[in-house]
Amino acid sequence: MENSDARVMQYRVLADHRLHFGRLYFQVIGLNLALVTGVLVAIAIARPPWLPAAGLLAGLILLGTGFVAHRLHAQEESYASALRAIEQHEAGMVALPGQKQLGARRLVVLALAAAGLLLTLLSVFYSV
Repeated sequence: MENSDARVMQYRVLADHRLHFGRLYFQVIGLNLALVTGVLVAIAIARPPWLPAAGLLAGLILLGTGFVAHRLHAQEESYASALRAIEQHEAGMVALPGQKQLGARRLVVLALAAAGLLLTLLSVFYSV
């Protein structure tokens, strides 16, 4: 019984950590997209001569956001795999299958990286 209680406690701690990284994933993306979009729109309306520099900075921020989102998602997945290991060894628990295919979160990371790269390249070529 003590071994089972320890696993349940470990499961709760891992589940809390996974939830934490899942929330951070969306918060980082949401905050950075809102800031980059808002600032870029405000700057683009005024069309200052340094608009390409702002676009370059925004593109680099989106690239960085994609990297951070990738790392947060990887951390969340590591906790999910630890949870699956506990589920497989504990009698009576439903073990959910792991997801090894391209999911929505991975597509979001790819989209962030692609948008950042595109914005960076457009800003560099626009300024030339």
